[in-house]
Amino acid sequence: VAAGPLRLAITPADVRTGGRVALGVGGAPGRGTVRFEADPWPFDGVWTPAGEATATAYGDAALSVRPDRNTRYRALSGEAATAPRTAYAELAVTVDRQRVAGGRFREIVTMTGPADAALASRTMHFYVPAGRRTLRRARSAAIRTLAPGRFRASAVLRGRRVLFCYREPSPDAFGRPVAGDDDCGARRLRVTG
Repeated sequence: VAAGPLRLAITPADVRTGGRVALGVGGAPGRGTVRFEADPWPFDGVWTPAGEATATAYGDAALSVRPDRNTRYRALSGEAATAPRTAYAELAVTVDRQRVAGGRFREIVTMTGPADAALASRTMHFYVPAGRRTLRRARSAAIRTLAPGRFRASAVLRGRRVLFCYREPSPDAFGRPVAGDDDCGARRLRVTG
């Protein structure tokens, strides 16, 4: 399909899996049909219908979607198509803290996504402050599968400020690539900014 004057915006571009994303189009023929298509991760170029909308007299159209993984979207009207835009869907993360003996806390990290979600990493790393701009790896813990699409890791730590991460290939099916992902698991991390 040839590119045309259509414009596509995604709001917001970053959500939790299953979160609502608005696809907005401008530049469509007034009162014309706008078709929306999706290409979920791994972005193999296989576009499937995501929905349709009728443009206003001014050529604007909108559709609400709920991506369960990183998904590219495009809009088509007649022979014109927008450039693809990506909605990034992060796994939903909850953190629970339980007090244990000796002034320590158990940090419990639970991640939830679609039932077919898979993690390449099986280890979560927990960091605590080791200076003004340095974090020290305090523990590494196995990431367990609780149910399809539901994962958990926990560690007993001292201190109330904790950073956790797990190393995955980048890019992957969930979330935007983050600078520093490759450093996850190192003995020490340098905090910037």
